[in-house]
Amino acid sequence: LEYGDKGLDLSNLKKKWKQVWPDTPFPREEEVCAVKGEGKKRPMALSDFVKQAAGDVVILKRDEESKSIRIIPKYCTQEQVAMAALERDARKD
Repeated sequence: LEYGDKGLDLSNLKKKWKQVWPDTPFPREEEVCAVKGEGKKRPMALSDFVKQAAGDVVILKRDEESKSIRIIPKYCTQEQVAMAALERDARKD
């Protein structure tokens, strides 16, 4: 929310995670795996992880000028983010 329409550079995601949740480690690559081919697991790209874990509340957009990927919230108010989280959790049940 603090980055608004500008978004957060994907390369800063782990640093921001540590600031927001200092007692909760960011998922390790071994924990975030994609099944490829013959059922073998391999580390998932960070951008794919973000799409899978938070695709309902963020979009990933390539910044053509810097060639970096930015994480941009779909919903910019805390109330809208909270509602999206509730809806997502309801779908899991």
